[in-house]
Formats: sequence, structure tokens, C-alpha cells
Amino acid sequence: VFTNSRTLPCPPRHLLVLTSPSGAAIRDVLAVLKARWPLARVTLIGVPVQGREAASALIAALGLLNRQSTLDPERDAVLITRGGGSLEDLWAFNDEHLARAIFHSRLPVMSAVGHEIDTTLADLAADMRAPTPSAAAEMLVPDSHELAQRLVGLERRLSRGIQVRLDGESQHLDHLRSRLRHPGEALGRQRHLLRELEVRLCRAAQARLTNERQLLQHRQQRLGACHPRRELVHAAERLDRARQRLQHTMPRTLANQRERLAGLARQLHAISPLAVLGRGYAILENEAGQVIQRAPDVEPGQALTARLGEGHLDLKVIRVIKPSSTQGAS
Repeated sequence: VFTNSRTLPCPPRHLLVLTSPSGAAIRDVLAVLKARWPLARVTLIGVPVQGREAASALIAALGLLNRQSTLDPERDAVLITRGGGSLEDLWAFNDEHLARAIFHSRLPVMSAVGHEIDTTLADLAADMRAPTPSAAAEMLVPDSHELAQRLVGLERRLSRGIQVRLDGESQHLDHLRSRLRHPGEALGRQRHLLRELEVRLCRAAQARLTNERQLLQHRQQRLGACHPRRELVHAAERLDRARQRLQHTMPRTLANQRERLAGLARQLHAISPLAVLGRGYAILENEAGQVIQRAPDVEPGQALTARLGEGHLDLKVIRVIKPSSTQGAS
């Protein structure tokens, strides 16, 4: 019950306050919200905060809020608060049912009950605790004046950054302008380079063509000296001999492999659990598919499955007879 730690939205889109409409707590909360975040949308749900009816009223109001589909746990929040008082005045916030309702709340809950020294079960079950109602309002919303100052500072930093960037780009532009040359000069250099590359390409192509011709003549001479007809005759002879050896050894090899495969099949069948089942035995399994090996592993009324040699049976345990006693458990 005391493990909630969700982060409350800051500021919440809609703040729902559960407290007494006439108490000092709501006045403190509204005063702080007005000073720090005037845009806050606050809804007061008036409930008694002490007495016998306080806990049930808080639980009912919290349940009503959690049933509102328009409220979003990511953007809305609930504040349960009241001012200080004696232990008897705060006792409604020590109600177990209220603590469980806060723990199971769909909306995040902040609790601010009493003063800083007061701690209730509602504080422990809430997602966040504040020492006082005023402190809760300060924790729920940012300070608009501080945000305005931060925005002014960021605006100044942005202006300085833009000016620095503009100055840098201006200097870079001036540098590029100084390096800029007439395109005719670049075209002239490229034209000269193109002529040189053309001459080099013609020379390289001529040399490559000469080398290929010489290589072709050399290979033609080798091919004439080593005609493939002789190699084809020898290859045909080797192929015939290999075919004869294959025809001679293949039947024997196939027979040996068949005998070996039959022996392996007999061995596999001998150790197979299905062969044991075929001799009249059965395997009991629970609903999770685990094999039952001992009677104490099951309870009366538990459903089991018996695997047979052919098919299976759905069983239900009527009685468990343990090995140490003759009387079954019922």
C-alpha cells in the first residue's frame, strides 16, 4: 500500500482538491496557486476532513474522480489536504480503507495533511507527500515569475547566439568572396587537363591493344601444340572405369546402410517412451504439462491428463494416498 511513487504533472492540467470548503487549507492552496501560477485550473470537491463521516466521504469522492473518463492520469492530479489539528482531528486520514483507495487511485495523488510533524497513512499511501497545504501548492505548480525571468534570459542568450552566428557567417561569406575567381580560368585549366588525359588515354589504349595481340598469338600457339582431343579420350576412359566401380560397389553399400538403419530403428523403439506406453503404462501430467512422479505432488480435485499408448484421458483426483499413511487426504 505504501509503494506508490508516480510523478505528478507539474503543472497539472486540472487540479482536484479534496478538502473542507470552509477550512484554512483551501485558502492557503488557492493563495499560493494565484501567486505562483494564476493559470491553474482548480476544482474543489468539498468533503468533511474530520469526524466519523470524513474517511467514507473522502473515499467516495476519490472513487467518483477516478471514474471520470475526461481526467487523464498523465496530466491531471488530486490533492487531499487539511490544516493542522490534534491526533483525533487527523484520525480520519489514518483509515485503512482510505489508504487503500489512495493506493489504487487511477489518478496520481498528493497528500498534505496537518503540519510538517504530522504523518498519516494517507501521506504514506499517496504518490507524493507535502508537509503543509501551502507547500503542496508550491510543489504542484512552478513559479510563473521565475519562468518569466528564465524566458527573458533565454531570449537574451538566443539574441546573442543569433548575432554571433550572423557575424561568423558574414566573415565566412567575405572569405568565400575573396577566393572566388572568374569561371573562365577554371574552364581553361580543365580544358588543358582534358587534352592531357586524352593523349594519355590514346597511348595506354594502343599499348594495351598491342599486349593483347601478343597474348592471343601466344595462346594460339599453345593451343595448337596441345589439342584437347587426346585429353578427352583419356577422360572418357577414366569415366568408364569410375562408372564400373560405382555400379559394383553401390548395391553393397546400400544394403549395409539399410541394415544399419534398421538396427538403429530397433534401438530407438526399445528406449522410446511411447513403446513403454504401448505396454499398458500411462504418463500423468498436470495442467502446466509437468509430469507427476509422486502422489503428494497433487491435491484432491486437481485436473490431470493421462497419456496412453493411443490417445489420452482427462482425469480428476478424488483422493491422494501418501506413501507414509494408509488414510487418504480428502
